[in-house]
Amino acid sequence: MTVKFALPKVHPSYETLLGEVHSRPFPTLQCPTSVVQLTLLQGWLSKSAEADHLERLCKELECTPVSHSTRSFRAQIGHLEVRMQRHLEFSIYQFIRTTGGSPFSESPLEMLPPGWLEGLSGELISAVWLEAEPYGKDQTTTPERLHQLLGEESPKGSLVRSGKTMVWSNFLPDENGFVRYLVQNKTLGSAQLGRLVQRLLEAETYRLLSLLALPMLKDIGPMLDRMEYSMLLISDHIQRINSIDDQKSLLAKLSAQAAEVELLRSNDYRFSASHAYFDLYDERLGELKEEKMEGILTFGEFLNRRMGPARRTMRHSQQRLADLSSRIGSARELLQTNINMTIEHQNQELLLSMEKRSHLQLRMQEAVEGLSIAAISYYMVSLVKYVLEGLKTIGVPLNKEMATGLAVPLVLLTVWLAIHKIKDHVLGSEEEEH
Repeated sequence: MTVKFALPKVHPSYETLLGEVHSRPFPTLQCPTSVVQLTLLQGWLSKSAEADHLERLCKELECTPVSHSTRSFRAQIGHLEVRMQRHLEFSIYQFIRTTGGSPFSESPLEMLPPGWLEGLSGELISAVWLEAEPYGKDQTTTPERLHQLLGEESPKGSLVRSGKTMVWSNFLPDENGFVRYLVQNKTLGSAQLGRLVQRLLEAETYRLLSLLALPMLKDIGPMLDRMEYSMLLISDHIQRINSIDDQKSLLAKLSAQAAEVELLRSNDYRFSASHAYFDLYDERLGELKEEKMEGILTFGEFLNRRMGPARRTMRHSQQRLADLSSRIGSARELLQTNINMTIEHQNQELLLSMEKRSHLQLRMQEAVEGLSIAAISYYMVSLVKYVLEGLKTIGVPLNKEMATGLAVPLVLLTVWLAIHKIKDHVLGSEEEEH
């Protein structure tokens, strides 16, 4: 009897998290088996289109999906198993069929309704046709048979899983655009064979996805060369210009170049995705644990030799973009600092000039003020003199000259005090206004 417990409130994602490790089970394969895998790049709006198209398949073939969600789909239609896995930017469709004929003689796609395959949403980026057969006599690996099955190009192959299986491919598309893989199983069980096939197909998918950034480099390379040369000229020019107008003009050029670089760096997501796919490709290829057969290149030897230059070119181009962006940023800061220092120096000179003019104006004002006191005092003394003459005329006994002389300092003091009082009143009013 199972005892039930009252548990705390369950997180909304609990069931999803538990099911994540079981959402994409490996196929279980029996030899002989034919597997076709299509990888399609998807847009953001294609999820509903995918679901509708898979529902159409089930309706036309009158089958019920074994599992169906927004991320995965699996249905068994007679001898045909259909699988779909949705990833972030691509979807993988697998069509698995148990066959009885010779390898590459019967495609699983022949069992699909007419026109259904062409209606898949997205853009095809990888098409693989893999055949798994039991390992028989020595004649199954003769060069003539391998050329007949895979094509005229020399096949690459290796022993995998401790020599329990041989894998072959020439990594070239056939007349229908499929890259062919041949798996010759010696002693692997059905689950082990399914995992091996899954790893081979994933390695092929990630191999092509990792190269998606390569076409961009053909356009970006010449642009990087041009901008790096332009930066050399600008860096040299920064050291030789002093004019504020020239500095501002150069700053505008740097800003335009910075915008151009940032536009190129908007492709960083593609480079980052390529690096991630390269890592997944390395991981899947490493899980094969290849053992070399005499005179034959292993998958790793051939692919790493061919893909190494592209991988290094992508890393180098991304680093060049980052370095160029950093150099432009440093040059802009240096130029902006030069402009600020030039403006500050000009402001200091302007302030000094204004201070000199203010000092000169003050001295002139003081001189005018002195002359004003003298002029006003002169007229005031003249008035006093007229008053004294009038008093003497009416008989007031006084010494006109002495009285006039005594009045002069009193008049000067009175005028000086009056002018300064008026001046203080005016300055005080201005300070209150400010």
